[in-house]
Amino acid sequence: DLDAAAEIQQSLLPRRFTLSDSLRFAWEFVPCDNIGGDIFNVFPLGPHHVGLYMLDVSGHGVASSLVAHSVYNFMHYQRSTLIDRSGGTIDVVPPQTVLSRLNDEFPFTKFQKFFTIFYMTIDLRDGRARYGNAGHPAPWHIPAAGSMAELPERGPIIGLAGLPPVPPGELFLAPGDKLLAVSDGLADSRDAKGEAFGEERVADIAAANAREPVDVLVAALRRAADDFRQ
Repeated sequence: DLDAAAEIQQSLLPRRFTLSDSLRFAWEFVPCDNIGGDIFNVFPLGPHHVGLYMLDVSGHGVASSLVAHSVYNFMHYQRSTLIDRSGGTIDVVPPQTVLSRLNDEFPFTKFQKFFTIFYMTIDLRDGRARYGNAGHPAPWHIPAAGSMAELPERGPIIGLAGLPPVPPGELFLAPGDKLLAVSDGLADSRDAKGEAFGEERVADIAAANAREPVDVLVAALRRAADDFRQ
C-alpha cells in the first residue's frame, strides 16, 4: 500500500521540464520514507505567467502526505485561489494573498499539522517575479552576473492563528538567472556519525555550479548529498 501511495505522490510532481521558450526547470525528489510531506510543482498560470511552489508538511509518512495532497488539490483545482477574473481580465492573485487563504483553509486544528511553503509567480513578459515565503527555507537567487543571494522576505508558517501576515517579496529575473529552492530535508540529512549536511554545504555547491545549466546544478546537489550520507 505504501509503495502504491508513493507512486501516486510521484504522479503529482511536474511532468514537463519546459513551459515556454524562456523558462527551464529541473528537480530531484528523494523522500526519507516511502512517502512524505514535501511536494512541489511548476505550472502555467494564465496566458503570461507561471506559478511555482514548494511545501513541506510537518512530520513524515502517511498523515503528512495526505495533507500535502490536500494542499495540492487546493492549489490546482480551486483556480480562483490563484487567478483573479474579477476585473474582466485574467490576472494572478498576489502570492501573499494566496498564502493567507491557505492559512485560513488549513488551520492546525484541522489536521494537527502545519506546513511551510514558498510560492512565486513569474511574468514571462518582463521577468517580474513576486513571491511569498511562509516559513520555508529561503530560496537562492543565482543571477547570470553577480553574486547569489537568499530571497529576503519570509513570514510565519501556515496553520497557526494570530501571527502576522506573510510579507510580499519581488525581484526581476534576467536572462540566465536561476532560482534554487530546497526543502529543509537536504540540509538536515545526516551521515553515519550524525553530522548534518548543513545549509553551508548547500550554498557552497550552488555557488560552485552557479554558471552550469539548472539540471547540472540540481544533479550536483543530489550527488553531494548521496556521497555525504553514503
